[in-house]
Amino acid sequence: MRTNNLDLQTTPTTQNMVVWKNMDILLWNNVLNITWLPDDYVSSFKDSSGKYTGNVTHSMLLDNLLYTIVNLDFSQLNNILTLFNTYQGTIAGYPAKADGELNQNVIKFVLTLLKRLLNGMFQSDNALFSGTSINCLEDIVSKTKYGGKTNLRILIENLADCLSVYGEPILMSALPIVAKALVNNDEFAENYDIYPPGSPGYGIVDLRSRLSTQQPSNELSQSMMTDDDYFFFGSEDFDKENLYKYYNWRTVFRQASNIDEDYEKDLADLNTALTTAQSDLAKAKAEGAAADVIKTLTDKVTAKQQAITDFYREIEVLTYRLDYYYSQLVYRAVNDNQLRYEFNRAKDNYGFGAYGSVTAHGAKNSSSDFTRKTWNAYNAAYNFAKQVLLKVANDPSSVRQSMITAARELLIVAEKELKFFSGDADYSELFRMIQMAQARVDESIEDATIYVQDTINTLITALNEAMAVDTGYDSEGQELIDEAVTALQEAYDAVIEQPQIAKTIGSTTVLDKSRMVVYGMREKLQNYIAYVRNRGVGVLVYDKTTRGDGTGTGAKIGLKLDYDGETIQTYTVIIFGDIDGDCRADGTDANWIYRYKAHMLDSVSIPDYILDAADVNGDGSVDYVDAFYLRQSGIQKYTVNQRGEV
Repeated sequence: MRTNNLDLQTTPTTQNMVVWKNMDILLWNNVLNITWLPDDYVSSFKDSSGKYTGNVTHSMLLDNLLYTIVNLDFSQLNNILTLFNTYQGTIAGYPAKADGELNQNVIKFVLTLLKRLLNGMFQSDNALFSGTSINCLEDIVSKTKYGGKTNLRILIENLADCLSVYGEPILMSALPIVAKALVNNDEFAENYDIYPPGSPGYGIVDLRSRLSTQQPSNELSQSMMTDDDYFFFGSEDFDKENLYKYYNWRTVFRQASNIDEDYEKDLADLNTALTTAQSDLAKAKAEGAAADVIKTLTDKVTAKQQAITDFYREIEVLTYRLDYYYSQLVYRAVNDNQLRYEFNRAKDNYGFGAYGSVTAHGAKNSSSDFTRKTWNAYNAAYNFAKQVLLKVANDPSSVRQSMITAARELLIVAEKELKFFSGDADYSELFRMIQMAQARVDESIEDATIYVQDTINTLITALNEAMAVDTGYDSEGQELIDEAVTALQEAYDAVIEQPQIAKTIGSTTVLDKSRMVVYGMREKLQNYIAYVRNRGVGVLVYDKTTRGDGTGTGAKIGLKLDYDGETIQTYTVIIFGDIDGDCRADGTDANWIYRYKAHMLDSVSIPDYILDAADVNGDGSVDYVDAFYLRQSGIQKYTVNQRGEV
């Protein structure tokens, strides 16, 4: 029993007759050929003279596919699919492939068409189920009545109504797909090949110019909402009667993109193959090879040369085709009904505005009910949709349908991703690691010799990524924050220190690398632990003075590599006021200044670091004032400034 016999008003009515007729004409008269179906299947659609009378699409969709799906008659559905898969008829005058590949595409088209049809009917408050009590699949096939009619009867009546709204545009959008699928036969495809007249001489530069200027985009991303120069482009932009031209262009564009991506490698491979073939031929001639060998190698060289010629020719043809098909594209007038519906629905359900603001228009929730991140994403999509609607209202010609479609999809996605606030995530560890990493980066900027630069660069990258982590996550986003902490910690730990002598953190030590002296340490110290340390691999070694603990002016602090014993750095210690090396500023040192000023010392042999230590007050000269301060220091009435960092 078929749907026509169930008295469910599925026979074409005045309302939907035009839809069915148009679908039949478009599908069977322009794209497919009814002769490829078995005669016993289409005999009921021919009059006594054998003239086609229509209703094939109606029968195929309702009486066969839809009926068998609704009734869960999978065996019948399989028979229908088998019919499409195995019948060896003719399509547009060309035989179907023996392996059924061509007919398999028809199956995909029919099932895709049905899916699109049903999807379209779910748009406006589930129009297909309007007026029914259908809550599950079982309710569709049950005999339960609702409002005096069975669910199935109401379902079919709604289907007939929906076809008048969705049937034709959905079918039209599917036509180029099946048209392209039917041209799998190489001989058939050649009828549509477009070649440039003469030899325009297009090259890779011309091809890349076309790819750059035509630049199809349209992926759903944040950039499309913020970039005024974003290029919206898609199949929905074009008039349905000429939509196939868009698919022609898109096919060529993809081919051109592929050849552009691999151009350098493919050309290099072709040239290498030619060079090898030419080398083999030259070698064979030099060795006096047989004539048949020479001919084989000569043919090989010719083939490689032809391959390069064909490669350049392909670029020339693709460039011409891009121009040819792109010039034929015709944009259609835009329709913002679906976007406006979604926009108003979002406004009523969620409202709009900055996070934390009170939403208007009777919204069910305020923005602060959601996480900051998801609300900000939603609000951005909402504002973008609003902007697009304003453009349509003010200047429709400046808007493409793909922009409207993208705005709607972005808004729907943002609505679905709204998450209710469930407590703030813990950012304390992330902030701590950012502070530590920033301090290390600053340290490397101040002194580029401290760390191995590659490891610092890696840390800088990780630091930038950590600082870019959104601070609006709630507790559900804790895992993302923890991952950022781990990545930054790993980069921080991987920083390698250059082997060198460095100041102890927090100390007043000054390492003068231009003169290789170290100062800023206190008098009377017994060791240098509180002032200097080693970085990287290596150990500190000391050459002490002969007076006191040996830690005074003139002592040497060196860094010896622990893997080969080489000393790579040596600093001379300066304790200001300590001239004799006992690490004390006192009268003994004052006596040295008296002798120095009385020319009793050989000034030529006095090291610079001794004169630095003798300049007690730091005025740049050694004189009796310095001696006075030293005598005062000896009786603990004056403390010599070691001129270290405060």
